[in-house]
Amino acid sequence: MTRHAASITSATLLVLALLWASAAGAFLGSNQNQDLLPPDEAFPITAHLLDDNRLLVEIEALPGYYLYRDKIRIESVTPGLVLGEARIPHGEITHDEFFGEIEILRGPVAIEVPYEAPADALEIVIRIHSQGCADIGICYPPQTRNLGIVLETGAASVQETRETGPDRTAARSTPGGQDEFARTLATGSMLLTVVAFFGFGLLLALTPCVFPMVPILSGLIVGQGRKLSTGRAFALSLSY
Repeated sequence: MTRHAASITSATLLVLALLWASAAGAFLGSNQNQDLLPPDEAFPITAHLLDDNRLLVEIEALPGYYLYRDKIRIESVTPGLVLGEARIPHGEITHDEFFGEIEILRGPVAIEVPYEAPADALEIVIRIHSQGCADIGICYPPQTRNLGIVLETGAASVQETRETGPDRTAARSTPGGQDEFARTLATGSMLLTVVAFFGFGLLLALTPCVFPMVPILSGLIVGQGRKLSTGRAFALSLSY
């Protein structure tokens, strides 16, 4: 094999390796995204009456997920409904990438909330704010959900909880956009992801970190001798 053919073969293998790495990254990102549950499924919420002056709100963080304790808030939606301070259990202190030292909750979280409903109320509606993350490093936007609880006259028996509206917030509160960018790539098609990574690779070629390649590439081109045409030299440079 001539020196020129070996150089062309090396350039081709390099390009194929970069494309393979981009495709593999897109495939792994796509599989990871398929394992990520929607927030309603990752953090199911229920609520019912404990007695005539206490509610019990239960938020469950499924295995592989956790909640930020200080992001949980419960407020009244029904006019005249007065809620006391929510008794949120304590969890574990961990170091979070975005918030530093912070308390998180795993598994089922039972929250007692004192309440005083209007005398003529047949149903009360509460609004629950929360935010959680997956252990794989992706955080959900803050979630807001309204739950309606039916009251029985003269009794405080457990009632079925009905979801009265998702009322989701659209903005993320987590600093930085790396998770948003990763999720966008992961949810896109394989072809678009590969093209995106290839485009980013071209942009990377314009940064100073590729300067060490200049003398190496120049040596390869000059080493071809006088028989190397301008077009072939350009093709070799473009492939690198």
